[in-house]
Amino acid sequence: MKGVILAGGKGTRLKPFNRIINKHLLPVGSYPMIYWPILMLKNAGIIDILIITNRRDLPSFQKVLKYGEELGVCLSFNIQPQKDGGIAVP
Repeated sequence: MKGVILAGGKGTRLKPFNRIINKHLLPVGSYPMIYWPILMLKNAGIIDILIITNRRDLPSFQKVLKYGEELGVCLSFNIQPQKDGGIAVP
C-alpha cells in the first residue's frame, strides 16, 4: 500500500509566514508540518509514500526530506499538474 500526501497548496491563509517557504515545511512543534502525516503513515505501517507538490516547492521538499531514509520511509515526489483549482479540477 502506498500513502499519498497532498502538499501543493498555496496556503494563502498563512501569509506572510509562507511567502518564502511552503506551508508544509513550516515548523509545527519540533518538526516541519509535513513530518506529522509522514510519521502517522509510518505508524500505520505505510512506508512507501508519495508527496504531491507544486513545481516551485519541489526542490525544498527534496532538500528537507531527501528520500525519507532519516524517517524510516521511502518517499517519492510528483508535481501537481494544475496551476489553480486543486486536485479535483480535471
